[in-house]
Amino acid sequence: MNDSRMRTRHIDDTLHIESEGPAMKLSIRNQLAGEVVSVTLGAVNATIKVRLDGGDQIVTSSITKEAAEELGLAEGSRVFALVKASEVSIGVPD
Repeated sequence: MNDSRMRTRHIDDTLHIESEGPAMKLSIRNQLAGEVVSVTLGAVNATIKVRLDGGDQIVTSSITKEAAEELGLAEGSRVFALVKASEVSIGVPD
């Protein structure tokens, strides 16, 4: 990852990422703003827990350790959880 700084802004329910080049719009519609509450680094992967804005809901993401380090993720980091899925499964208790 290069050293150019990027800013994010949330306009019209779309996350825009700005860098030295043009802003980037994402096709991912499930963009959930929140704050990192824990980062657990493993040998290869990292587990990131994000408390979503407006409540106590926690989303857990598994990303590479390298990505977590490059993004500078730490407790208190402001992030967007970007959810792109072709299926949402539902479970019910026995």
